Amino acid sequence: MRPSRSARYLATGTGIAVWAAGIVWLAVALHPVDHYLVSYYLADYRFGFIRRGLAGELFGPGDDAAFFGRAGAARWAITALYLSALAAIAGAIVRTGRSERRIMLALLVPVLPFGVPFAVFSARPDLLGAAAVVALALGVGARPALSCAAYGLFTAVLAFMHDAIPLEFALGAVLAIYALARGLTAARRRRYAALAVLPGLAVAGLITAFTRRGVADRLCATTPHRPMRMMASFHDFQNFARTGRLPTRDFHDWACRSYLNTYQHSVLDEIHTVAARGAGQMVTSLTVGLIGLVACLAAVQFVAGVPIRDFLGEFRDRRAGAVLALALYLPIFVTAFDWIRWMLLIAFNVTVVFLLYVRGRPELDRPPPSRAAFVAIVCAFAALPLGLAPG
Repeated sequence: MRPSRSARYLATGTGIAVWAAGIVWLAVALHPVDHYLVSYYLADYRFGFIRRGLAGELFGPGDDAAFFGRAGAARWAITALYLSALAAIAGAIVRTGRSERRIMLALLVPVLPFGVPFAVFSARPDLLGAAAVVALALGVGARPALSCAAYGLFTAVLAFMHDAIPLEFALGAVLAIYALARGLTAARRRRYAALAVLPGLAVAGLITAFTRRGVADRLCATTPHRPMRMMASFHDFQNFARTGRLPTRDFHDWACRSYLNTYQHSVLDEIHTVAARGAGQMVTSLTVGLIGLVACLAAVQFVAGVPIRDFLGEFRDRRAGAVLALALYLPIFVTAFDWIRWMLLIAFNVTVVFLLYVRGRPELDRPPPSRAAFVAIVCAFAALPLGLAPG
């Protein structure tokens, strides 16, 4: 590669690093301790077997004086682990060669809609499942049995921290096994997919069936009072955009009203909550998320020069597993209204496997696409960080 081109990519990488640092600075400036992300660690098993109780057992209890320190550390540790997983994907791409297309793909990873802004502002415990999918996708080609067993065990444990994890990442696991584990018979593919996916699904079903409900008041009573700056609504965002200031609210009052009340809900109550949002809001969220998914795949296809149809062709005779894994998102969509987030997680599942699929393709050694167009794509993703929306 000519020195001028190396300098151009170095400048692009430096710009991305500065942009990423700005995203982190914004998160710290807005929410030194993010009220929403630390709320995931309020519930523990003091009042019986409840969903997400393991998170509270590990980093709670909520009424402990050190709770905010531990929960805040967990929130940033998840961000760091997820970003490390994205870095591992970029590293895996450039390790297969140093062509310009490979460098472009590696630089593209952090600015994708599920990249740095998503890692920083949506660092819920389920991103641990995302890191697990990356580990599976990187290892399944060499050690399919070990990779699938480890993934299945890990997601089964993670389900006690966030019960949606096995459903959210089954798609990525199945796609990775089917597209990246070469030389497997159809029977072995099915066995490995079952080994990876079924343990977590079994635990998620167990939690749904046996979780104790009606404990919101007791959890609320153990939630600490603490004044915190919060961006808790679109109105807060509008005020922040206009004045640069965020309102201060009591964490206890917010958590009891906006998060812990879900521990009173049955599955039917959660479905009603989504329906109450109205078709307009849900369709808008779905459309925005779909744009993110299409943008991810289109950008990778453009840079790699590998048509998405080639990737989808890997599943031509094995569609059933992929369709069933995608169908696991249906319970999530009907019981939780953050549809942009769910679409970005689908984008993550599909795009990560697509990226690792193309890394060995001969197209990556061909002359690159328009460098100006690549820079424009990077700038567009950076200027319109869709990953901020779910946060």
